[in-house]
Amino acid sequence: MSKSHFKVLPLGVIVSHSEAGVYALVMGIEHDDTRRIPILIGALEAQSIVAFLQKEGSARPFLHDVARDVFLSFDISLRKVVIYKKEKKIYYSRLVLCNANGDVSEIEARTSDAIALALRMNAPIFMPMELVEQNAIVFEKDDSVKMYNAENKYTNYSDEQLDELLQTAIRDELYEQATLIRDEIKKRKEK
Repeated sequence: MSKSHFKVLPLGVIVSHSEAGVYALVMGIEHDDTRRIPILIGALEAQSIVAFLQKEGSARPFLHDVARDVFLSFDISLRKVVIYKKEKKIYYSRLVLCNANGDVSEIEARTSDAIALALRMNAPIFMPMELVEQNAIVFEKDDSVKMYNAENKYTNYSDEQLDELLQTAIRDELYEQATLIRDEIKKRKEK
C-alpha cells in the first residue's frame, strides 16, 4: 500500500455509551501507540470480532467463518481491506480479492463485516492517511483504553441472576442480549 495509507489493526471492542445495542470497534494504527479510531458496529459483528480476537470457539460458525470457508474452497484470497471513506458516522470499505488465476476484484462491504473477514483470513486493513487524521482520537502514551468484550457486562452476576436475566431477555425478545447472557453461562459451565 502506498505511503498515503496507514495499516490499521483491530484492538478490541467497547460498549458505546451513546447508543443502545451499538459497540465501538477500536482500531489502532500500526507503529502509533497514541491514536485510536473508533468504528461503530452492531452487537452481532462485535460478538464475532471479539470471539476471534479472544480465540473463543463457537458451537456454530459465525457468518464470517462461513464466508472465509467459501472463499477458501473456491481458491479466493482476500488481499486486503481498504476502509476508504466516512459519511455521517458510517465507514465504507472494500474487499480486494484475488482468484486462482490472479484476477483481482473489489467488492463493497460493510466495514464491520470486512474487518471480521480480514481477521479470519489474515488480511491487512488499510485506511487513507486523511481519514485517519480526521477521525483518530489521541491518547497520551500512559493512558489506557479499557477494552470490553460483549460478555464482560455479565461477568459479575451470579449464576441465578444470569438465569433470571436470560429468561427476561427471551420473554422481551431481546435476542442479542439473550445470546450474550447464554454465552456467559456456557463459558462458566465449560470451566
